[in-house]
Amino acid sequence: MKINTSLFKIEIEWLLLTTIIVSIFSYKVKNYLSNYFICYIFILFHEMAHMFIGTICGAKVSKLKLSLAGVNVSFDKNIKNLDISKLKKILIYLAGPISNFILASVFNNIKIVYEINIFLGILNLMPIYPLDGYNILKIINSNCNNKVQKIIFILFIIISMIQIMLYKMFSFALFTLYLFLLSKMNKKCLNLS
Repeated sequence: MKINTSLFKIEIEWLLLTTIIVSIFSYKVKNYLSNYFICYIFILFHEMAHMFIGTICGAKVSKLKLSLAGVNVSFDKNIKNLDISKLKKILIYLAGPISNFILASVFNNIKIVYEINIFLGILNLMPIYPLDGYNILKIINSNCNNKVQKIIFILFIIISMIQIMLYKMFSFALFTLYLFLLSKMNKKCLNLS
């Protein structure tokens, strides 16, 4: 579903809408997905911070996309290609993680809110494509070091194995696989152009 506002387009994936509607009418689904919706709100807040600081720094927002996989703000131009200072570009990327740290400090007495926001803030500062940390490192050093990304992936794999062995949960392993595939796709796209 697409909504055109005077400032930018909002694109909402039908699968997300369906999930929200089903969770409204089904107590079991709502109960099962409650943590997902809590995380989703903080991810939305994170992306809105990018949008807010980006607009202040001179970037024009073209689209806000809401999907089951997450939220994404698109600017008319890639932030790296904007005709603004490196500091402003870095501020746009830092806005998201900083917003999570602010939420964590404001709601530090609510354990789940605090932990999710600290996790999202730290995670997004990791130098792995497409996370904010990777983009910041890319702006600071245009020859972004692949060794750093490989070390982070190895750490993520170790954390994933620990999570699987101790808690029988695969969420971090799936997230690591997702990031790995995204980084491989990005390299292929860069090689084609």
